[in-house]
Amino acid sequence: MERPSTKALVALLLLLAFAFQGSRTLWMKDEQRYSNIALEMVRLGDWIHPRKHHEAYHWAKPPLTYWAIAASLELFGRHEWAARLPNSLAWLFTVLLTIAIGRRLVPDRALAAGVVQATLLLPFVAANVVSTDSLLMLWETLAMYGFVRWWFEPARPVAGRILMWLGFGLGFLTKGPPALMPLLAVLVWCAWQGNARRLPALFHPSGLLVFALAGLSWYLYVVLTVPGLLDYFIGEEVVARVATGHHHAPDALGAVRVYLPTILLGTLPWLPLLLWQRWRAPGPARPRDRDARRLLWLWLLLPLAIFFLSRSRLPFYLLPLSVPASLLMASHLHLDPLDRRWRTTLLAWCALLLALRFGAGLHHPRNDPSLLARAILAAAPFPPREIVLVDDRRIQGLNFYADAEVEVVRTDPAMAQAGQQPLAAELAEEEPARLYVVPEERTADFLREIARAGMNARQVGAYGKRGFWVVGEGAMAGFRDGG
Repeated sequence: MERPSTKALVALLLLLAFAFQGSRTLWMKDEQRYSNIALEMVRLGDWIHPRKHHEAYHWAKPPLTYWAIAASLELFGRHEWAARLPNSLAWLFTVLLTIAIGRRLVPDRALAAGVVQATLLLPFVAANVVSTDSLLMLWETLAMYGFVRWWFEPARPVAGRILMWLGFGLGFLTKGPPALMPLLAVLVWCAWQGNARRLPALFHPSGLLVFALAGLSWYLYVVLTVPGLLDYFIGEEVVARVATGHHHAPDALGAVRVYLPTILLGTLPWLPLLLWQRWRAPGPARPRDRDARRLLWLWLLLPLAIFFLSRSRLPFYLLPLSVPASLLMASHLHLDPLDRRWRTTLLAWCALLLALRFGAGLHHPRNDPSLLARAILAAAPFPPREIVLVDDRRIQGLNFYADAEVEVVRTDPAMAQAGQQPLAAELAEEEPARLYVVPEERTADFLREIARAGMNARQVGAYGKRGFWVVGEGAMAGFRDGG
């Protein structure tokens, strides 16, 4: 059978990883938040305390994703491609690690497993969305690669053990406790093997030290220096996400509603192809190592069960599970995706994936921050240094496109959430070159607060149902005098 050249496969991977990554603006809410916090790190020179604004700290996620985005923006400039570069690299290295794991668990299907991982819909889509999940997928895969090396190369245990704990540590610095879910599969599998006596060696102090340095040092520093932060981490980011309805899709059917479509669509094209193959030709399965198969199933199913039981659910939570799924699907497929007979079909699917990514760049929803920023800069009588969103949290990406700080304030102090202050307090601050963005339906409340403060306001423009306002003479005078 003629195999494609290594150069051809590398070229295809690079194309899938990097093509059209800058064609779509940051119109998704999470993308706007992550890029905004990364830019604030660069602007303030503070890479320890994540903030949406210099007065608004944001502790919902540990900082590794922000660091990666900020470093990329510093190196390559303020562009969507640079914001998504960490995701592209995470996707690419995850594919390579999938092949490396496959060489030990499914050696005759390792390359096929990499092809499956590279062409699954869910990881490909996630690589184009600025979030924590692609990086988490990489670190969890690195951890499992380290474990597989440690288990199957007992004569050289140190490297595998260090890689495992490094992966778990970096995952913990990316998303906290969820990064450790594959460790549960490792522990259950070792016990199932009847070889639990090897477990103490897995928890050797050298590995735990690597985990502590990579994953816990930032937490320790901020918990010791920021009062009340430990209670927030435990109560809000662990208990509330797992056991309460405070976060995403908490209802009884939420798991089915979120995860069933994710599994059916995210595993395209390979799971439907595998099921069709099994229905059409239910022949003998490909010989496989039973122990390896158990490890892969535990790696897939135990975290999946936790996600279904958890009260917080989002589609990308399943992203790290695409790796064991790819290895399992590749090991069960009768066909070889790199076979000459299937190569044209594979290339057609890759072309479709790239077309979807390019097409997404043509879509500009109503809350696209690039369009709003363009309208603000065209209407403002001065280059704004700060943009104040009044009673409006729907746009968080103006920082990226307007090169100005963005703050959210509330006309009703009772509605102010963490990191937000009342409009009255914002008006009392003397800051030059400040522009207010006010939704149409909140204009009356906005003007009432302006009058209470004894100030004047002038509308200088609008976009959609949002008006642009300059308040008081101080801001204008401050700009004219050089601020």
